[in-house]
Amino acid sequence: MKTVEIHKPSTWVKYKPELCKGCFAGCCTLPVLVTAEELFHLGFLKFDEVTGPLKRHAERLKKKKIIQSYNSRTHLFTLYQHPNQDCVFLTKDRLCSVYENRPSICRTFPKNSKRPGFCPHQTLGKGTEK
Repeated sequence: MKTVEIHKPSTWVKYKPELCKGCFAGCCTLPVLVTAEELFHLGFLKFDEVTGPLKRHAERLKKKKIIQSYNSRTHLFTLYQHPNQDCVFLTKDRLCSVYENRPSICRTFPKNSKRPGFCPHQTLGKGTEK
């Protein structure tokens, strides 16, 4: 069986919805870019903060380990990733703790991934090394 490497999309497998069952959530170890509006819907920005200068709010969210960076040119935030690369919202059970309000990039994965239509699927406990 071919080994899937998270950061090598050429090794990813063709996506089928049933792959999500028993998966170790490899897609949740990829960088997640979000907008200020999405941070508002997640409860981390107030409505008036979304329309104002975002840089100072980015600093606050970095300190809280909600984001790890902010790009002032694109106005996109990158969600914080733990040292093992897990998304800040991924639980110990490898489930999304904000699933109902998850960012659009998560909702549309793998259509919008580095290799559309493919995912870094691995079964829990099998080949999940990075």
